Amino acid sequence: MANTTNDPVVTQSILKAELQEFRKEMMREMMKKMHKEIQTSERRLEKRLRKGIVDEIKVLNEQLVSDFRGAEKDKLSLHDDKLQDHSRRLTRVENHVGLMAA
Repeated sequence: MANTTNDPVVTQSILKAELQEFRKEMMREMMKKMHKEIQTSERRLEKRLRKGIVDEIKVLNEQLVSDFRGAEKDKLSLHDDKLQDHSRRLTRVENHVGLMAA
């Protein structure tokens, strides 16, 4: 009977099995590392996306405030124009009434 420690076929078979197990372990480690890197990248992207959305909302809010202020100015300007028009009409009526009384 052949000695298993000196038998090259047995030794080669053992080495093949150990190499296969080593490869499996390395693949598991690589997969774990890749999974961790993917999760980290996803978190970073989500954070950037949230920040981008928040920044976009801030810009839109500023635009709305600016538009509202512009609309308020336009509204005040329109009221001023109406007031001036009414004032001119009142002056004409007063002048007309004054001429009629004289």
